[in-house]
Amino acid sequence: MYWPNTTPMTPATEAGAAADGQTGAEERTELEYTGESKDFVIPGGLKISGANGEEKQLSDIKKGSILGVFTGEDGLVTEVVLYE
Repeated sequence: MYWPNTTPMTPATEAGAAADGQTGAEERTELEYTGESKDFVIPGGLKISGANGEEKQLSDIKKGSILGVFTGEDGLVTEVVLYE
C-alpha cells in the first residue's frame, strides 16, 4: 500500500490525573503537525494493529485516520498502528 504525502506528527503525553481518578502519564490525542511529509510503502500482508493491540484491517483506515508507521534501520515499514 502506498501512502503519499503523509504528515509526521508527534504525540503528546501529559502527567496528571486521568479521567478515572488515577494519577500518572495520560496519553492525549494532541498532535503537533510538523508540516514535513514522507511517503511509505506498506508491504502486503503486514499486520495492522489498533492502539490496544487488536487486529485491524486495511479497510479500517479512512481519510483522516492517524497512523503510527514504524520502520527498521533499512527504512522499510515493519509495523503500522491505527490510532482512531
